[in-house]
Amino acid sequence: MTRHPYQNLAGSAFWKTGVAQTPASPDSWIELVQTKQRIHPGARIATAGSCFAQHVAAHLRRNTTNLLDCEPPPPGLAANQHHRFGYSLYSARYGNVYTVRQLRQLVEEATDLHQPEGHLWRRGNHWIDGLRPSVEPIGLGTAQEVVTHRRFHLQCVAAMLEQLDWLVVTLGLTECWRHRPSGTVFPMAPGTQAGCFDPDLHELWISSHREAQEDLLSLRSTIESLRGGRPFELLLTVSPVPLTATASGQHVLSATLQAKATLLSVAQELARDQERIHYFPSYEIIHHPNRRDSAFTANLRSIRAEAVADVMEVFQRSYGPEPTAAMAVDPNNPGSDDLICDEALLEAFAP
Repeated sequence: MTRHPYQNLAGSAFWKTGVAQTPASPDSWIELVQTKQRIHPGARIATAGSCFAQHVAAHLRRNTTNLLDCEPPPPGLAANQHHRFGYSLYSARYGNVYTVRQLRQLVEEATDLHQPEGHLWRRGNHWIDGLRPSVEPIGLGTAQEVVTHRRFHLQCVAAMLEQLDWLVVTLGLTECWRHRPSGTVFPMAPGTQAGCFDPDLHELWISSHREAQEDLLSLRSTIESLRGGRPFELLLTVSPVPLTATASGQHVLSATLQAKATLLSVAQELARDQERIHYFPSYEIIHHPNRRDSAFTANLRSIRAEAVADVMEVFQRSYGPEPTAAMAVDPNNPGSDDLICDEALLEAFAP
């Protein structure tokens, strides 16, 4: 037989043996991961991203002593109120970061390269930071208080960027709302949680593949400049959670698939082509065809706890860091069950 490139390939290269005939378990899904480097036990880790990133942060909080929390809750705040006020979710109190542009904007603001506009929103008689609208559920008394709180927050973010060895980012959306005059992007549309929507000031913006890739490379460069050239590892993953709603004019399923395809392509290309950029396949594990039961709850958006546990087990086995005996992975408690997800609030506007 004439020799050709498909001879003598591993079973994982063929759908029949790599998918259809493999059992639905972390033992088979771990073959999806191409680990370039594990997280070493002493590495300082920071997390950011969309709602699913809270599972990653919760897992790391239980399984490593080095998850950064550069904006911890004040001593007088009860533990059961931490998440409600945006604490102990990520490595600083920025709330959910849904788009790459939003993350780039935060990094540039923390390093004095960007000054946002249009983010001081009213909610009744209170003021809200439109760049992190869920961290103050009641709001603050004046706009100046919002500015003061944000100034402190940015100091915490800068400290996080200087300290981290690994930045784990869960990419969620490509669709967001933008302030026309300044280009400032928001995690939620003005008028949904607070503020007022003005079509003369606010526009829908959907990131392209090129823009998302440029944003990731730019924010990495900005972080390295802040650190005096000291490099860090960037670990990307894509949230398997679909959009709650879309203002694009598309069907929400089509908009979801377009967003995830863009982010999957960007993340995998960068991990393939760039040193110190890594990719972990959260999306693929949840959507793997060899699952015989759905990874989703009845609303077809939320991920079942057992499926989250699958993702976290593969993450632990492929990237680590290795847990100590006192920090063993608990597959029955994969992460936070009480996710804080601004985007899920859009469900309330469904007919």
